[in-house]
Formats: sequence, structure tokens, C-alpha cells
Amino acid sequence: MNPADPGDDLTRGVHEGLFRGAAVVFSGPDGRVHRASAGTPADHLGPLTRAVVATLAHELAAVGALDLDRPTDRGFTARQLLDHASGLPATSDVWRRDDLRPAQKLRRLLDTPLVATPGREVRPSPLGFVVLGDLLEEATGQGLDSLLADLVTGPLRLTGPVFGPGDDEVSRALRRPVGHTGLLGRADDVHAIGRALLDGTLAGGPTPLLHPAPGACLALVTDGATDGEGLTRFWNTLARRLTGTP
Repeated sequence: MNPADPGDDLTRGVHEGLFRGAAVVFSGPDGRVHRASAGTPADHLGPLTRAVVATLAHELAAVGALDLDRPTDRGFTARQLLDHASGLPATSDVWRRDDLRPAQKLRRLLDTPLVATPGREVRPSPLGFVVLGDLLEEATGQGLDSLLADLVTGPLRLTGPVFGPGDDEVSRALRRPVGHTGLLGRADDVHAIGRALLDGTLAGGPTPLLHPAPGACLALVTDGATDGEGLTRFWNTLARRLTGTP
């Protein structure tokens, strides 16, 4: 894609049937925002939900409401959940069981047996972000949708992203927002959150969480082992532009 003028590439992708629609929003050091779109862009942010939930975790840690390194009763920490190093498997089929009520499904998901010792290996785990979302709710007594409004979209004066009503099959089964997917939003929303992390508006400022200093971006990303797992799909790309590799 031509970063100077991505519109032609997006239009070509729609015409060739690669996707039904797409939108690009980006800005440089001068702060000028550039936009391009083609077709009908989807509003489902999918795995990017994990990047936003990771931002919530760091916002809470910055104000002392969450200790990222305190072991849970399962033996892993919030930081290990963020790093995909909790020892949890990638997923579970418990949420598909018709014989369990939503609260029972959630309890079973939270109690999913570990498949590795926490901290020993990176094992991409969307399930880990379901657990992380519940951990944030337990630490604050607020739902993920409320935390998102209080910590991110409210301070940034954004109307999105928002957790969709049953947009994800896991959230439908549990009848509540979950931490691994389900956010609805626009490219402008994602861009605004990314800029806020870059300039230190979010995550405790004034030191930017994604600061162009060696290792600074590790607060949100790990290494190439988790590429494409939501947390890194956006922020890892951003960090590499700044520092080479996280």
C-alpha cells in the first residue's frame, strides 16, 4: 500500500473482492490526519478489542487500581495475561454448552486448566483476554463497557468504540462484554486511541506508553510470537515504526 495515497489500493482491493470495504486513518509528526476509504468498512474491531482492553489494564495500573504483577489465585499475573504467557490455552468450548447458564459458562471459562506454567512460554490466548477482562471488572467493580467510557472514550471525547450488544458469539453466550473481541468502532476511533498512547494522554502520562525509547513499547506488546493476536496487530506495528522491533 502506498502510504502517501492509500485510497487507490483500497479501491482496488474492493474491486478485486479482497474485502467488502476498508478505511485507513493515519497521521505523522506534524499531527495532520489523513483518511481514505473504499466500499463499506466494517465496524467490528474484532481482535483489536484486546489492544483496547490492554489499554484499560494499563490505565488502571497507572492509578494504582490494578497490580500487574500480583499473582491471581490461578498463579498467573495480569501482566502475563497481557503477554500471552499465562499458561492458558487458546480457547475453550465451554461457552457453546447449552446445559449451562451464562454465569456457569463464565465460571468454567475462568477455571480453564492451564496447559503451561505461567511465565514459561508465550502461547497466544484469546481466552486469556476473557480472563483479563473479568480481572479488571473484579478489581474495580465496574463492567468493561463502563471502564471503557470512564478511562478511554470519555477522556478523549470519543463516541466509540463501544461494546456491541451480543456482537460476538462468546459475549452472546455469556450475555456480557468480554475482553477478547466484540468492540464496534471506526478507524478514526482506533487512530485517536493510538495517538493518545503515543503522546502520553493515556496510560498515566505524561510519559507516552509507546515512547520511542528502547523497550518502552514492551508495556503493551511482547515479541513476534504474538503477532496477529489482536494486542500486537495494531500496537506492535505502531511500535516497530518507532523502535525497529519491540
